Amino acid sequence: MTLDLIIISHAKTPELKAITQRGIYTAIGNEHTIKVNPIVIEGNPNVVYDGAKTYYQSGEFNYNRFLNYGASLGDSEYICFANNDLVYGEDWAETMVGAMVGYQLDSVSPYSAISHQKHNTGILPNTGLNYGYTVKHQFEGWCFIWKRELWNEIKLDERVKFWCSDDATVLQLESAKCQHALVTYAFVEHPHNGGHTLKTALNRYELTIEQAKIFNRLYDKNIENVGK
Repeated sequence: MTLDLIIISHAKTPELKAITQRGIYTAIGNEHTIKVNPIVIEGNPNVVYDGAKTYYQSGEFNYNRFLNYGASLGDSEYICFANNDLVYGEDWAETMVGAMVGYQLDSVSPYSAISHQKHNTGILPNTGLNYGYTVKHQFEGWCFIWKRELWNEIKLDERVKFWCSDDATVLQLESAKCQHALVTYAFVEHPHNGGHTLKTALNRYELTIEQAKIFNRLYDKNIENVGK
């Protein structure tokens, strides 16, 4: 079995490139059953990654659009959509896909002690499956796996560029009546809870607060405290 791992990256500095490369190495090296095919959608045209296929971002930055582009380049039965700044635990893909197969799930996210502690979710590791659609609780926008047949059917909503991309995705899952769960015994860490590349962006307000406003208008919501 194979899994396409779609990673969005912009290696503006050697340090940011090293973060993405670490993710690729841990994703491949810590998975012993499923063949992981990393596909990096990279913003720096001078960067190539070891152990991955590197493609370059074209046009205005849009997180979900780049994820959709990456997914279109693969053909595996399962697709993992991911940030660049992750550290993958032992047998992470097998564990997550195994939960999907065993419990007939369409979508899953892994557990991160860093993320779940920061957001005070009260969800503990190794406590089975935690069903639901709440962002930063059950659904982690920085790492989730879908069946390719689901992605073929609905794609990822591209109407916001960055912040609230995950909120839009869970609304898609709910609308399609797809079952999602947090797999608390599959571990992918999100060191420092992300934000490495965003801190270097000159248009942070446009990528963050403006996107939350657009999301609220599109979906008649009132999200305030959002972010990766």
